[in-house]
Amino acid sequence: MIKKAILASIGAIALTKEKTKKFVDDLVKKGEISREEAPGFVKELIERGEEVDRRIIDAIERAINRVNLPTRSDIEEIKKKLDQIAKKLK
Repeated sequence: MIKKAILASIGAIALTKEKTKKFVDDLVKKGEISREEAPGFVKELIERGEEVDRRIIDAIERAINRVNLPTRSDIEEIKKKLDQIAKKLK
């Protein structure tokens, strides 16, 4: 579950980078910022987005740990133990 969230976040970051560049390009075309300012502004926006993304992932991980949900490996381990018990009972 956490892995899926992280992968989704990476995809969102990539998508955000493209949208951020387009957004800044539009600002340049409108004359709101100069061409010289654009690369630094794109970098700053992307870095802030990545920081927000890291904070969200950390918050999700803390929430999952607080709820004490079993991980995939916990479930796999239980399944193996159940299989061993089932074999002994046969």
